[in-house]
Amino acid sequence: MSDIKIMNMRRDDRCGCGAATPRGSRAGWDRERRVVVCLSCLPGVGRRRADVPADTTDPTGGVSPPGRRRAVQPPPLPIEVGVPGQSLVAEFARRQAKAETEYRKRHPVRSRWFGVRAPLAPSARAFMVGAEGEQLIADQVVRATVGRGFWMFNRSLGRRAGDIDVLGVLDSGIWIVDAKHYRGRQVTVKDDIIVVGSRRRPGLTESMWRQISAVTAAVPGVPVHPAICIVGGRVPADGARAEGIVVTDVEGLTRAMSIGGPIDEATRGEIVQRLAAALPAAA
Repeated sequence: MSDIKIMNMRRDDRCGCGAATPRGSRAGWDRERRVVVCLSCLPGVGRRRADVPADTTDPTGGVSPPGRRRAVQPPPLPIEVGVPGQSLVAEFARRQAKAETEYRKRHPVRSRWFGVRAPLAPSARAFMVGAEGEQLIADQVVRATVGRGFWMFNRSLGRRAGDIDVLGVLDSGIWIVDAKHYRGRQVTVKDDIIVVGSRRRPGLTESMWRQISAVTAAVPGVPVHPAICIVGGRVPADGARAEGIVVTDVEGLTRAMSIGGPIDEATRGEIVQRLAAALPAAA
């Protein structure tokens, strides 16, 4: 169990289970994950204290008497923003290094004396192309939302579960962007399935739903805007939707993000902290 401190809430918040923890109520503060935990979610504590009404008054008038220390939430930790395309670049380097090792074994003279290197495999090159797409999208969305949002990149969903390419918190909600670099290919949607050229790609939306589930589990109750952003390819002029997920290009994505919303700066900061704790930057 994480290091959790029971305290009086100094501001309105919400537990990961969705239960509200209003100011003045008793709740736990998970120091490791930097999130609030309601008493019902704390083994033992909830059974002992959940039925005790919270005392929302402060008889001290805001001044702590001698020998008593007031519970104060610690300041938020710095957030590791992440690097766009880092996982793809790392996978490219791993595959290329493996190819070099195998090439030197097969051609020791050529590689040692003439410096001939292994040719770049198409499968390895695809990772660099994908990384370029993520970097382009990251640059564009940051430029388009200066002062209105906070962006994180390459967020891990866990071992073998993939990652989130681009994750942002704006005044309109949480934006999940999956970058796809399809040079020169037409991208359409038919029967709620994304079609790249003539090939149906149902796995694209399946991957997005895994990302949506991870985000909503970390921060329930906040509007989520999922989008698959196509770089280098052609999409319908007005965009498209597959299973409710927007399929568009970089220009269409930045236009969609220009619509404002009700989430203020303080709330955005809390959402960012929760997302950063639940979805760390991928190694």
